[in-house]
Amino acid sequence: MRASTKRTFSSLAVPNYRRFFTIADLVGVRVEDPLVFEATHGYILRLVSKSPAAGLRVDHIDGLRDPLAYLNRLQERLASDDSHKASPPYVLVEKILARHESLPEDWPVSGTTGYDYLNEANGIFVEPQCARRMEEIFSAFTGRQQNFADVVYEKKKLVMNTLLGVEMRTLGRQLAELAAQAVRSWYIAVFQLPVLAPLTWRLFLARAWPTVLRHLEGVTPRDGHPAPTLASDAVSGIGLYRANFFSERSHSPLPRTSQVPVLLITVTGDRYVSPALAGADLDRWVPDLTRRTLRGKHWSVLEKKEVADLIREFTWPRGA
Repeated sequence: MRASTKRTFSSLAVPNYRRFFTIADLVGVRVEDPLVFEATHGYILRLVSKSPAAGLRVDHIDGLRDPLAYLNRLQERLASDDSHKASPPYVLVEKILARHESLPEDWPVSGTTGYDYLNEANGIFVEPQCARRMEEIFSAFTGRQQNFADVVYEKKKLVMNTLLGVEMRTLGRQLAELAAQAVRSWYIAVFQLPVLAPLTWRLFLARAWPTVLRHLEGVTPRDGHPAPTLASDAVSGIGLYRANFFSERSHSPLPRTSQVPVLLITVTGDRYVSPALAGADLDRWVPDLTRRTLRGKHWSVLEKKEVADLIREFTWPRGA
């Protein structure tokens, strides 16, 4: 015990403790999967069904991928029990709220586990007028005078660089991937310009599009292309891009999985779309996903027969 205490005071710059959520080799349970939810909640739900007065406390709710979806599913399962038809079970969540923060109104819970209340209750035992004297005693003892906000900022960075180092590196890698994709898909960013992009298509880009395709992709448009409606079609497409990009649902998508088989066809020579944007993690949302590739580039017109062959291969085993 003495050695441990000595290390504590001699290495204040490095945290000497580990909370369970900072241990990177723990197994994460995908509770958003219905099968996993039933497997991990079956026992506790049976216990609650035998005790109508029982309540549930959900710890570390912010560690879930989608807290709202989890709470809704939990309430649905609890409500399906006949013993709780009259009065639904009492559900609390462990969530530490900042002073400016409130519990999300759409969460189907009765409240938090009470940390915010305890913070207020502890104020009964604190005399605000003595704060200055406590700061003087602390400064005399440590030999340092520090602003509280500066200490908070410094220690947050310490935790980010030590306890949460793995998570910060993961975020950095993901940001780098997003930046690389933004460079590759520069035209998507151009499409977000509210006036310039549609005007450019209407004034000259529609007429110059065959030349652009030849220089960028080595593609020669077929007879009859571009169509006379290309300018108006492009402006409509820009509107669709903007609607998808700025919609609230695109930033906070619902974690729903597809219940139907999906065929994803990508081209091998796409210079503008990275594998991540082309659905690298699509398997999470589409359990029955079939991936196929065709030779071609981003703006290439794919051969109808090649596409038809892939669709036939995909649908034939399913009896379509």
